[in-house]
Amino acid sequence: MSFQSVLQEITSCSKLCYLKDILIQYILKLDQSNLSTSIASIQVLYGALDILNQTRIYRQQTIISASDSFINISDSSIFNTEANYYHTVAINSKLMYQNVEIRNVTQSENTALILVMSESILQGINLTFKDSNTAIFLVQDSSANINKINFQNIINASSFINFRKAKDIRMSSIDISPTCTVLDNYYLFENTKNITLTDIEVSGLQKLFFKSYNSEFSSIKNLRVDNSHKTIELTESSVAAMEDCVFIDNGSNSTQNGGAIKISNSKVTINSSLFINNTAISGGVISFHCTSQEKCSFSVANSTFIGNTALEKGGAIYYDYQPPVNKDIVYINNTAPYGNNLASYPYCISLIGKPCDSVLTLNNYGSGIASDTPLKFALYDYDGQIMNLDSSSQFIISSSTVNDGKIMGINNAVLKSGIATFSSILFIAEPGSKSVLFKVSSRILDKDKLKVVHNKSEAYRQLEINFRKCRPGEIKRGEKCEVCSTGTYSLGWSSASCPKCVEDSVCNGGYSISVNHGYWRRTINSTNIIKCLSEEACEGGFEQSTLTPTKCKEGYEGPLCSKCSLVNDSKYERLNEFECAKCPSLAISLVYVSFKMILVIIYFTITIGTNIRKTTENIPFKENEISVLMRIFTHYIQLVVTSMSMSSEYPQFNNTFGSAIKILGGPSRVLISFDCFVPDSEIKGPFKSSSEFKLFLMMLLPIILFTLFSVFWCAAYICGKGFFKNLTKNLTISYISIIFLLHPKLTRESLNMWRCVEIDDDVKVARYNMDLGCYSSEHIKYCALLSLPILVVWVISMPILAFILLYKHRKAEDHYRFKEYLLILYQGLTPECFYWEFVNIFRKFLILCCLLIDNDYRILLSLFVLLASARWQLYLKPYKDENNNKVEYLSIMSGFTIILSINIFVRNSEMQTLNTIMSMIVLTINITFFISWIHLVFKIYQEKFQIFMILYKITGWLTCKKNMLSSSEATAISNMNEGVRVEVVKRLRKSKNKRKINRKRKFKKRKRTPKKLITHLPSTSQRFKISSPRLFKKTKAKVTENRMDLS
Repeated sequence: MSFQSVLQEITSCSKLCYLKDILIQYILKLDQSNLSTSIASIQVLYGALDILNQTRIYRQQTIISASDSFINISDSSIFNTEANYYHTVAINSKLMYQNVEIRNVTQSENTALILVMSESILQGINLTFKDSNTAIFLVQDSSANINKINFQNIINASSFINFRKAKDIRMSSIDISPTCTVLDNYYLFENTKNITLTDIEVSGLQKLFFKSYNSEFSSIKNLRVDNSHKTIELTESSVAAMEDCVFIDNGSNSTQNGGAIKISNSKVTINSSLFINNTAISGGVISFHCTSQEKCSFSVANSTFIGNTALEKGGAIYYDYQPPVNKDIVYINNTAPYGNNLASYPYCISLIGKPCDSVLTLNNYGSGIASDTPLKFALYDYDGQIMNLDSSSQFIISSSTVNDGKIMGINNAVLKSGIATFSSILFIAEPGSKSVLFKVSSRILDKDKLKVVHNKSEAYRQLEINFRKCRPGEIKRGEKCEVCSTGTYSLGWSSASCPKCVEDSVCNGGYSISVNHGYWRRTINSTNIIKCLSEEACEGGFEQSTLTPTKCKEGYEGPLCSKCSLVNDSKYERLNEFECAKCPSLAISLVYVSFKMILVIIYFTITIGTNIRKTTENIPFKENEISVLMRIFTHYIQLVVTSMSMSSEYPQFNNTFGSAIKILGGPSRVLISFDCFVPDSEIKGPFKSSSEFKLFLMMLLPIILFTLFSVFWCAAYICGKGFFKNLTKNLTISYISIIFLLHPKLTRESLNMWRCVEIDDDVKVARYNMDLGCYSSEHIKYCALLSLPILVVWVISMPILAFILLYKHRKAEDHYRFKEYLLILYQGLTPECFYWEFVNIFRKFLILCCLLIDNDYRILLSLFVLLASARWQLYLKPYKDENNNKVEYLSIMSGFTIILSINIFVRNSEMQTLNTIMSMIVLTINITFFISWIHLVFKIYQEKFQIFMILYKITGWLTCKKNMLSSSEATAISNMNEGVRVEVVKRLRKSKNKRKINRKRKFKKRKRTPKKLITHLPSTSQRFKISSPRLFKKTKAKVTENRMDLS
């Protein structure tokens, strides 16, 4: 059938319309018709075909074949159709679909439903394709403009729309339902030019959204793809502008590169786009592959990459050839094992931390010496990132032909996590050589690619090594440096030998000299190992990173670890001369210092109070026996503290014993102890350090105490009565007592300023402040300002003045008032030995002067001074009471044994048995002194207090003191003339010897009691006058009471 009229119209053909082999040369219009059960086609040749107004075409094979024609299908539907090849074919024709629904279309050959070819034009508006299994359009050598296409439930089609050798393609508003599946991709562009994609939004795709091969995109704009398996793949294509695109949650199950866009040998420009949570093996968002520089270019600008992930490399972008051009890119939380944002290919080998364009240089390298840290080279990419990858490829270091450098050990290393570690390689060259070259290379570097892309002529890197000379701890052997072995050391450059380790240290090889505990070394180059002034302060060892190689205990610092430090806001206070202790809280510090001050004040009060006695005009005063004992006890304490100052080396027992009495031995330290009460590390005042400031306060301390006692006695004089009214006497005795108590401490501290200590060979510093050089201008200045005034005024002038006054009035019995003022200086002494107190002061002064001498001689001289003093004391017996003489002798021997034990310990510190014996001797003598002294105190108060009577007998039994005179008898003997006193003592000793011979006889029956010996002297002795006959009144007191030891 042929329609050749200008217009042939078929209308209202319902269900039974049957068309077969219709040839349309002009115009055929099907309006509101149903075409079905046709096995033929409609051929349009140089004509026009309109199918419109709800025309239904179904159960057809090839429906339309148009050539050089115009086909318009509007407001119609095509369904339930099968075709072996194409449903509609347009050749050099214009094919328009508008408001058309195509559904349930099958195709046996799986080609396409609609074929547009040979310069045809396809236009489609508002198309719906669903429930089919075939490609919809195949556009070949033609153009297309498609807007608003909806795909629903398209199953297992090869693709939706294929463009082959097409041009001028415009597509927009495409909607693909997640129920659609394809075998390969949804859109395919092959050899297509001038493609524009606009306003496309797809979601949940399981295959590629579109694939392009050798095609050109003029613009891709407002494209949104999310939650899809694959998106875009570009091969040998170009995209002039991809703008305002969004890719979200794509490639989560991807097993390929490029979670959003995969580019191969293409030129792509992306601008103002957003990429969020995309995933791939490499290139979480974009994978850029290239094989030729001419084919490739890639630039990204004004775009944001957020939370993208690559399982291997390039959390955002991966490229393997030409680097992309990036401008104003924002990367946020992208992740990958290598390259969180960008990843590429090996670009260079370099030392870790060295950029690829830098010169690889190793300075101060020891020839033949293994480096302290392994030599690590990293594989870097073009963006300066370490390629965190493992590879079987090796890095190899080899000698250069330019110089004579040599290599020993293992010179190759396998790449692990992007790093090759050389731990057993040795470089050898003449020590001191400069710029010795070596090569670092690896096959993992692509030489051709680096040359073409980056214009790099060589893939290897040159390693330049500057060899040092053999440093301390090494010796030179040939061209190599060798480290000194364990037990030896070397401290000089280019040494020829390794000496054996010095004493009091352990050498671990090299230049390491680890000093023993309790020792100190000034510098790393020093071999002078010095024993610390406080053994506990120095932990010894070897520390290279600190100013001194010796480690101090926490809380200590400075030379010989002698200064207290501030550690982590915890302050340490001076416990004694060279010991520090952590400051407690402020409240505890106040309580502790207050307690010590109270003890000192009590001691001052007792010492002063016992020397102030109420007297009446013209009535001689009585001597206070407890005052005499307090003076002996004070001498004992001061002597023990002075003896402990002989050396910092003594047994721990002596240290503990000495610390127990240092509070009373050094009251001035207690009174000026303020280390824990200031927020800073130390308080200095106007001086350089707190040491000078404390000495300044000590110089003023007597004046301060004079002032305080003056205020007290003046107030007592105004408000009090009795002996408080004797102001001159009270002030005088107080002043003398203060000088007497402070004199040893003032002497020690003033002399100590002149002492120096050696901290290294030919390096000495002031002992009191080791920041000052020994006898430097500053040291001498402080000695002149602080030490000399103390020595001249308090240490020397005051005792001399007191001696002159006492010597002047020693026989002026009518001036007993004046002598009463100086009572503290001679009370209890015989008239012949009134000067003995000054002997004691001079003895302590000599011992303290011995501290200025070297350690070996100071101990020997101190022993000589004490031994001579003890011998002189035995000869003179300066005290009236023989018991006091013996107690003082014990105090002198206590100091003697302490210094002797120090001397033995210094010379034989490792002989534990001998030191233990000496410690027991020191303990025994000091305990004997304490018991004897307390025994005499109880003796004084036994008649007043019953408890003292019991304690007196107990202490007498402990010290084996029997057959003692009473106080009055002993005083009577002491007041006798010398001839009478000698005769009495001789007969008492003779009586004692006879008593030993016949122990069973009672002493009383022999009538040889001490009292009867005194009262029944032979007539030959009566010519001697007794100075105080009133003391010999008859008494019935038992002779066994208040006995005096006659031994």
